[in-house]
Amino acid sequence: MDDVKGRLLVVDDVEENRDLLQRRLTRRGYEVVVADSGITALAEMARGSFDLVLLDIMMSGMDGLETLKRLRLISDRGMLPVIMVSAKDESEDIAQALEMGASDYISKPIDFVVAFARIETHLALKRADDALRSGEARALFLAKMSHELRTPLNAIIGFSDMIAGETLGPVGNDQYQNYAGLIKSSGEHLLAMVSDILDYTRLESLAGIELDEAVFDPAAAVRFCIDTVRERSDAADVKFDVDIDEELLPSMRADETRIKQIVLNLLSNAVKYTASDGTGTVAVRFWHHDGRGFVLQISDNGIGIEDIPKSLASFQQDGSAPDHTNDGIGLGLPFTKSLVERHGGALDLQSQVGVGTIVTVSLPASRAVAIAAVDMLKASA
Repeated sequence: MDDVKGRLLVVDDVEENRDLLQRRLTRRGYEVVVADSGITALAEMARGSFDLVLLDIMMSGMDGLETLKRLRLISDRGMLPVIMVSAKDESEDIAQALEMGASDYISKPIDFVVAFARIETHLALKRADDALRSGEARALFLAKMSHELRTPLNAIIGFSDMIAGETLGPVGNDQYQNYAGLIKSSGEHLLAMVSDILDYTRLESLAGIELDEAVFDPAAAVRFCIDTVRERSDAADVKFDVDIDEELLPSMRADETRIKQIVLNLLSNAVKYTASDGTGTVAVRFWHHDGRGFVLQISDNGIGIEDIPKSLASFQQDGSAPDHTNDGIGLGLPFTKSLVERHGGALDLQSQVGVGTIVTVSLPASRAVAIAAVDMLKASA
C-alpha cells in the first residue's frame, strides 16, 4: 500500500454514519473531514482541497445528486473522484449519479474491505492523472521554450557575426546601427523569456513567493511604473492618459515590489499590443464597497484578446497578432493574476478583438492605511 494517504471528505447527514466512516478511514491512515450536509460539503471544498469525496445519496435538504452536480461545476472526475454511498434499493439514483459524473459507488451496509479497495484504486488513478497533467504542462513548456529561445539567440549570434565583419564586409554606420538595434531588441526578448521562466517556477508553487509587506504610496508606485515604460511607449507612439485620485488615495500595506510588477506587466502588455498612434488610460481609485478598496484600471485600444480564459492560462499566447512580433511564452497575465490573488485581490479582464482591452485589478480595502497611522509609524521609526 502507498505510504502517502489522501485527504478525504465524508458527506452524510447521519452522525452515526459519519463517525463510523471517519474512525475506520482515519485508522487506515487517511486525513478525514466530515460534512453533515451538501451545503457544508461545498463550504469545506471552498476552504481546502480534497483527494476524494464519499457522498451519501439520500440526505435531507440538498441531496447527494444535487451536491454532486455542484461539485462537478468545480472539478471534473479526474481532478476529484466522488464515490457515492447508497442503500441497496437506490439503483436508479446510482445510475443517475454515474451519468452525472460520479466515479463509483459503494452500498450500505458498507463492506469496508471493498470500500478501502475502491478508495485506494481511485486515489491511485487520481495520482496518475495528476502526474499526466503535470507532465503535459512541462512538456508543452519545454517545447515552447526550445522554439522561442532559438529565435532571439540566432538573431544575436547572426548579427554579432555581421558586425564583427565575419560575413558582412564593409558597410555604412546606418547599417551597423540597424544591426545593433536588432541585437538589442533580440536581447530584450530573450531577457523577457528568461524572466518568464523564473516566473513559471514561482507560478507552479505560489507558496514560494513570500510577500514583503510594508506601507507605501500607491500613487507614487503607479507613476514610477508609468515612467518606466514611457520610453517604450514613446518609441511605439502609444500615449497614456493618467487619472490618479491622489487626494483620496490612502497609503497601502502590501509588497511594493510585487505591486509594481503587476502594474508594469499590465502596462507593458498595453504598449506591446497597441499599434502606433494608439492610446491607453491608467486610472487608480479608492473606495470602500463590498470589501474592495484600491482599484487600478488599465485600458488600451489595441488588437484585443480573442480567448480570455485561454490568455489567463499558462503557456498560451494570444494569437490575435497578424505576425509573431509579440510572441512570448504566455506567462505574463497568469502570473500577474496570481500575484493579485496572493494579495487577496481579483483581476478582471474584458477585451474585444480589434477594439481593445480593459484590465481591472481590485485589492481589499483592508490594505488601506490612514495617513495618521503612517505618520505614527514614521515617528516611531
